[in-house]
Amino acid sequence: MKPVVHDTRHKTKGPLGLEVLGLTKRFGDFIALDDVSMKVQPGSFHALLGENGAGKSTLVKCVMGYHPPSAGSVVVG
Repeated sequence: MKPVVHDTRHKTKGPLGLEVLGLTKRFGDFIALDDVSMKVQPGSFHALLGENGAGKSTLVKCVMGYHPPSAGSVVVG
């Protein structure tokens, strides 16, 4: 199943929100992210905290499009 990325930039004026639904990222047999979901309301901000190797950078890279997720979706708008 291919990941779904929704792009609503052309419809939105003002702050954008972010929703990550069931995001999984695998590198071979290694599972870096396993069914991650989160929602960031427009105009708010959040911090990702965790130990080394917890998947913080991988999550951000998937959201930004640097790494395509293995499953799940990212909705910006």
